[in-house]
Amino acid sequence: MIHSRIIALNGIHNFRDYGGYGTADGGKLRSGLLFRSGQHARATDDDLGTIGSIPFSTVIDLRGGSERETYPCRRAAGFAAEVFFDPRESASLPPHLQGDLASLDEPQMQERMIVTYRGLPFRPSIFSMLETYFDALSRSEGASLIHCFAGKDRTGVAVALFHTLMGVHPDDVMRDYLLTNEASDRARHMQEIGEFMQERWGEMSESALYVLSGVYPEWLDAAFDSIKERYGSLDTFFREGLKVDSAKREAIAARVLEG
Repeated sequence: MIHSRIIALNGIHNFRDYGGYGTADGGKLRSGLLFRSGQHARATDDDLGTIGSIPFSTVIDLRGGSERETYPCRRAAGFAAEVFFDPRESASLPPHLQGDLASLDEPQMQERMIVTYRGLPFRPSIFSMLETYFDALSRSEGASLIHCFAGKDRTGVAVALFHTLMGVHPDDVMRDYLLTNEASDRARHMQEIGEFMQERWGEMSESALYVLSGVYPEWLDAAFDSIKERYGSLDTFFREGLKVDSAKREAIAARVLEG
């Protein structure tokens, strides 16, 4: 059964609404306003017709410059959203994590992804784009879309941070993150990730690609734990790291909460 949040498309993975969740102060995120997905490079004409019916004003593209150049997104007729991106690479790994990627089995890939997630929020381009994301949400007057290549790792961490900032219960934060595992054709997704990874780091085993095509609770926990270790708390990370003070949080809330 397809979850009601998921909008099934032919050429875009993981397109879904991440609004609608309740918040700690009794509020509720608006539906039909906040969307997340993988990239739109292989969007079909039917896909563009579907997403073209959503009046996007803002697109946050977490991909780096080489990804954007290699996989340009198709856009619906009349597309007029403001697109934010950082041209620096955001999918790259530190040299000590790259060398043996092609030889990793499933348990080793799980461990590598935990290490990867611990550093993910602090990649310069991602850190900058997280600040841009929250700033854009504080000013956006219409629907927004955030995406990366697969819409699961970079996008998953960003959306989980947004949910946390808005007071969504941690169980729902994790639930939305894990919904990636229901939102894509995993076999087709494995093939596309395989093409992407082989171009950069060599051919990978099917078991490793299976790991990479999904998401796991330990990964998001690793990212959040790493943030807390560096900043002491998520609140401090928002305030001092991403420059989301109380005024900006209230501006975001005014736009995304039902009222």
